[in-house]
Amino acid sequence: MKVFFLAPAVEELREAARLYESQAKGLGDDFLSEVRAAMIEGVARRSSEALSSSTQSISRRLVRRFPYGLLYRVENNEILVVGVVPQ
Repeated sequence: MKVFFLAPAVEELREAARLYESQAKGLGDDFLSEVRAAMIEGVARRSSEALSSSTQSISRRLVRRFPYGLLYRVENNEILVVGVVPQ
């Protein structure tokens, strides 16, 4: 299963990474690494479940170490990240 970030989610992700990087050198990269890890875990969990070919419900995956969540939906066996939001 592949993960795709919609354009608004990409901008939210970049904005959050810039904010953390402005607080401490390397913190933005740490945030991006945790987002990546959250999505890898999400893909593994979703891949192990029986999925219909399309579901429109929005799910949330929390990012470790940072007060952010990833909003996503599964469509045609792809994970579409629709938002990167503060919790």
